[in-house]
Amino acid sequence: MELRESSVSSILHYYKSLNIDRRQNEILMDLSRELAKYIPLSELILQGYGLLAMKDWQYAHKQPGYEISSMSPEDRIRAMKELLQFLLHRLKSTLKSKKYEHQIDAGIEKLLVYYKKTHARR
Repeated sequence: MELRESSVSSILHYYKSLNIDRRQNEILMDLSRELAKYIPLSELILQGYGLLAMKDWQYAHKQPGYEISSMSPEDRIRAMKELLQFLLHRLKSTLKSKKYEHQIDAGIEKLLVYYKKTHARR
């Protein structure tokens, strides 16, 4: 999969500059590892995209992302669906060609199923 290099560099820089708590980082790493099974990108790049999606969600809702942890499982799933839409948009917008869009769509769908099984009901 080919992405615009400038986009990838800025995402990696953004990821390295953030501080998130240990539990959030563990979930992000787990979800990135799972998504990397379906989308041929490194886990680190996917973590950066995940953080940008969280930033988009926080901006849209005008609340910090850590508040998702205190939501009911149903609300967490709803928030994750929104986050994944932001992630989907960000991934597709940096593709050099549309060749991988279907693969990204399928990976995001599988990631939501995985999230529901592993993290939504914590």
